[in-house]
Amino acid sequence: DPDGTPHTVTKVPKGAPVRKAVDKDVGSEPDYDAVKSGDSFKLSQEDHSTVCRLLSEETWLPQSRKFITGKGTCLGATCDLEGARLGSMSYRTRSLIGEINDVIKRTIGDKLFYWGSLQINEDSVSQCHRDKLNEGLSLCILAGRFTGGAFKMKDGSISCNKPGSVVAFDGTKEHLSESFTGKR
Repeated sequence: DPDGTPHTVTKVPKGAPVRKAVDKDVGSEPDYDAVKSGDSFKLSQEDHSTVCRLLSEETWLPQSRKFITGKGTCLGATCDLEGARLGSMSYRTRSLIGEINDVIKRTIGDKLFYWGSLQINEDSVSQCHRDKLNEGLSLCILAGRFTGGAFKMKDGSISCNKPGSVVAFDGTKEHLSESFTGKR
């Protein structure tokens, strides 16, 4: 950080359980309704406008991943072949991160969902790929004013293309996005 505060990242072993809370009775866990792959949600009009405004106020870098065109970056915890780290724009966008996290919470309601980063893709089209280092489910939020541009799983199990759509998916399975017109 610019203020000199050190950050540490703890690696969680693959497959390790993540828990939101434990009931007061030792050994019992609450019965939370967790987000599942394929669950879909819709941003409110106000939240869709908020996300679009927040993203448009930032200058995003060209995509560094070979299979994605456009601009974008990972905010928060990320990992590459060199190890775990915080995304390079995480510190300066912490207010944006907090506001988008609030939008996600309002959108999914009481459903249980954990995330450690936000992958921002602006005006991007991705070839079919897997996010092989992901742990747990991902949420795709389609924001902007556009036509086309479907996000989908290669196996056809999930597809969405409407602005304001939110869908949960397993990023370790093949997924892609299609070309579009407009701002996305």
